[in-house]
Amino acid sequence: MVSNVKRLFTNGLRQFRYHFKENPSHAYAAPGRVEIIGNHVDYQGGSVISLALEKYVLCLLRVNDANDKIKRGKVNVFLTAFKKMITFNISEIQDDFIPKSTNSEDLYIKGLIAQIVFSQSREKISLLENGFEAVVIGDIPIGEGVSSSAAFLVSLLTCILESIHLKLTFFEKIHLIRMTEHRIGNFAGHQDQTVSLTGGILLVKPEGQKPIPIKMHPNFEKFKFLLFRSGISRSLSDNNSQFALRVAECNEALKIINKYLLKHNLKTVLNISSLVDSYYSHADIGSIYKFLNKNLAKRIKHIMEETKRVDKAYKAITNGKVEEFAQLLNESGESSANLYEVSHPKVEELKKQIYNFFAKEKRKYIFAARMMGGGNGGMVLAFVPKEKKLIQRLQSYLRRNYYNQKKRDNFTPIEVTIIKGPINLTKYI
Repeated sequence: MVSNVKRLFTNGLRQFRYHFKENPSHAYAAPGRVEIIGNHVDYQGGSVISLALEKYVLCLLRVNDANDKIKRGKVNVFLTAFKKMITFNISEIQDDFIPKSTNSEDLYIKGLIAQIVFSQSREKISLLENGFEAVVIGDIPIGEGVSSSAAFLVSLLTCILESIHLKLTFFEKIHLIRMTEHRIGNFAGHQDQTVSLTGGILLVKPEGQKPIPIKMHPNFEKFKFLLFRSGISRSLSDNNSQFALRVAECNEALKIINKYLLKHNLKTVLNISSLVDSYYSHADIGSIYKFLNKNLAKRIKHIMEETKRVDKAYKAITNGKVEEFAQLLNESGESSANLYEVSHPKVEELKKQIYNFFAKEKRKYIFAARMMGGGNGGMVLAFVPKEKKLIQRLQSYLRRNYYNQKKRDNFTPIEVTIIKGPINLTKYI
């Protein structure tokens, strides 16, 4: 058991015993994820390159005894990050239940249960009607673009499924979690839960297709990924978020595009990434752009070019083309900020300072820096040489030119360690 998971498990077990006066029956830790390239294309039918981060959300859970008249039917989930207990009755959750709450924690828990109820027969989930008690604890930064929500859902879902003796396939779990997010207003794709359930570094294919594990070329051993916090948190389930607006814009553009394709006796598409298919000529695509307003044309251009960049990045990683890979990451960041417009001024400022640092270095280095995740804030992903003194100089530079000026003290980057995946901790209880 890795040290941070051991610490989370020990603390979580102590919290469970304190709040519920007994031991949990199941425990499961799911990792966060780092999106390398493929920004916003997964919900448009494209592939994404992501890796599992050595930061976890751990759930400890026990289904209530059917004979316990006091506890039966109640759900109590203690969230250590917020020091709060979420409490409600399982009977209020129906298949058409749409959670409404000012607290996203309530939304995720109730939304997940509603989706389980919706997707399964009452006979299969009869034990769930007893309710359950759980403690959720983690060390994934919340609201910073490394998918704490997906790790939360994966860990909670796994514990629930094992507790009620319900087996789902890998793809059923992914779809259930995706539909949970949709139920609460976050129309995300399937990238995050796929990585959290699988681990490693993956080429995440469109939903329904198995992700492809990536073996990085030895040339990449001299480089590392770092995550620098901007200090700006974000929420994808906010209806006014850039994420929600971009989803709506893509849906609008898709309708216009398919109307054009039908008019010209061309095959319609299910998603934007499909336009990258060689079936469509440059003339076809150029004509489509004319029917879109300026903003929609920019969104579609990003999706299409990002789809191509993912394919190129996959080949660069496996063939050892480090400089090409870094250039693709930089292009992805620029496109996400300027064409898809999902970044944040502070995130872009932090990214710019990383660029400035390398511009001032006497030696020319291969590097990349880009926004990552859904947008609205979060972290900057940096790809830099694995040189201790260089990284120390970079940290000092960012401390002076960004963090101190913003009166923030979180200038120590998170070093990205690729891990195998989720951990079943039930045997340690």
